Amino acid sequence: MAGSGGRRRHPRLPRGADPRSTGSFRQGDLVPGAGCGGKRGPSRPSWLRLPNLPSMTAPRWGVRLVLLLAAVLGTGCSRTEPASKALPGTGQEAGAPVTGDWLRIAYQADPQSLNFVRAQDNLGKLLAQYISDTLVQYDARLQIVGRLAESWSFSPDHRVLTFHMRRGARWQDGEPVTSADAAYTAERIRDPRSQALSRYSVFEPVERIETPDEWTLRVTYREPFATELDAWTDAPLIPRHLYEKERDFLDNPQSRAPIGCGPFRFVSWKEAQEIVLEANETYWAGRPYLDRFIIKIIPQDSTRMQALQLGEIDYLSMTPQQVVAEAKGPEFEKRFRRLTYTLPFLFYIGWNMDGSNPFFTDRRVRQAMTYALDRPGYLRTVWHGLAVPAATHITPDSWAYATEVKPYRFDPDKARRLLDEAGWRDSDGDGVRDKDGRPFAFTLLYAATGKMNDDMAASFQENLRQVGVKMELAKVEFKTFMQRLQGHRFEASMSSLNLDPDPDPYDLFHSGQIRSGSNRVSYSNPEMDRLCEEGRREFDREARRRIYARIQQLLSEEQPFTFISHPTVNVALDRRFRGVEISPLGLYLFWPGMARWWVPEAEQRFPRSRVEGR
Repeated sequence: MAGSGGRRRHPRLPRGADPRSTGSFRQGDLVPGAGCGGKRGPSRPSWLRLPNLPSMTAPRWGVRLVLLLAAVLGTGCSRTEPASKALPGTGQEAGAPVTGDWLRIAYQADPQSLNFVRAQDNLGKLLAQYISDTLVQYDARLQIVGRLAESWSFSPDHRVLTFHMRRGARWQDGEPVTSADAAYTAERIRDPRSQALSRYSVFEPVERIETPDEWTLRVTYREPFATELDAWTDAPLIPRHLYEKERDFLDNPQSRAPIGCGPFRFVSWKEAQEIVLEANETYWAGRPYLDRFIIKIIPQDSTRMQALQLGEIDYLSMTPQQVVAEAKGPEFEKRFRRLTYTLPFLFYIGWNMDGSNPFFTDRRVRQAMTYALDRPGYLRTVWHGLAVPAATHITPDSWAYATEVKPYRFDPDKARRLLDEAGWRDSDGDGVRDKDGRPFAFTLLYAATGKMNDDMAASFQENLRQVGVKMELAKVEFKTFMQRLQGHRFEASMSSLNLDPDPDPYDLFHSGQIRSGSNRVSYSNPEMDRLCEEGRREFDREARRRIYARIQQLLSEEQPFTFISHPTVNVALDRRFRGVEISPLGLYLFWPGMARWWVPEAEQRFPRSRVEGR
């Protein structure tokens, strides 16, 4: 990696160390991995008009917990594709981009909050990215590029990260965005009372944050931290001057009607109906092409598909059943482009091991649960083959994936033997195992966000009945689901992991994250803690791979989660949209994402002249 003073590496780092050990980064520096032979990083599209955008290569897949809505949302792409690609037929060749028109998409439930420090659900993160802005962000090639930061540098001992912020960026109320806002955001993330969860774990290694002047942010870490820069891609800034007006950070008015500094402005939020954003005409990088971005809240799978067919939404992430039964025929093909790619996240069941129930503190019981569940059958009948069985939390196409770890097979007899060994036997002949007078009966918590969740839960309920375990189902609204999950108020939960571009699993599996982070199943293992800590200190990729391979082996042995599947995403997108690009982060969870989408004037459904004339 080249810095402002030329190409160099820190001499203390081992051979093969992460190239982020270099000094500072600016647009045009040589970027290893950006092309063959150390070519310069990819040029930015002319519409960006951004001087001195720094860029750097980023590591590939890892995990960060995100509680996704049950119908699959487009946040990933197949690694068999190029790192990013323009979609054929999207009309990027059809003349210069123009402004105008709206994009309307459907989600199953409202976001938990528009406090961007707390946003953990997929919709909350999406809105944070487009209403606010980050110091750095991933682009379509998984390179880290500067956003509110013009450049950054690392100290020789790799403990100090310094950002130099761009001047001219403003909050949407007119106030300047300064280093004080960045420092305030980071301090709120570091405060366990803020409930930042996954963000908390990557800011926990910070020792102190300083602002030498309005445009400089200096972050000192307690020790070298391999993913220090990556952490800032998921830290959308919040306005200090507005948050400090209120005493209650969690219930601040900004949580419902945020002022941001990103490409879109917040307009309105009608709960259980829609959220409306509009183009920010004063955005420092130039306004996005689309005039409005609207999220419709539509809980039912069938109603979302109907809305697509009636022209009420433009984008739908379809269920496998919809792909098989409805996403076909000449009329559908004429109106919509179907995009299919690997979704880098994981469906799973988490077993609560905090001692509040007598079942899941025993490893043999957790193993039995996994053997008892017919996951391959579920993938055939419910997913129609549009997913692969999961062996670990990491997808098979990741450099950190441990190929030696295999998925548990469906083996009810093995499950019965393990339950017998653990002392759970049917002593009274009622069909339900018991121990010390207590029946093996527990409740599975899951979110009411789609029929697929219902089908999966019912399938697993029957599997467990056949081995003598009674599982009740608790389907709750998404907001309630989040609250109970974060409060550890469940026996077992069904949810998903969203993959992050670095394989650091600290927030999921380290015991220090049980109360303040994302270790909601209360998993505690000294070896796991040590491995998670070592992985954060190690800069050599091969050494990290070995660490993460052992983590995956340990998870396979311990089964704190039953890993179910890695699905694919199938999107229907109205053909009028241009500038659409698939990246390893999907269609829009990267920069510039939807800020680059546009519609030719002749095809606009909501042209500005018509909308303004209403």
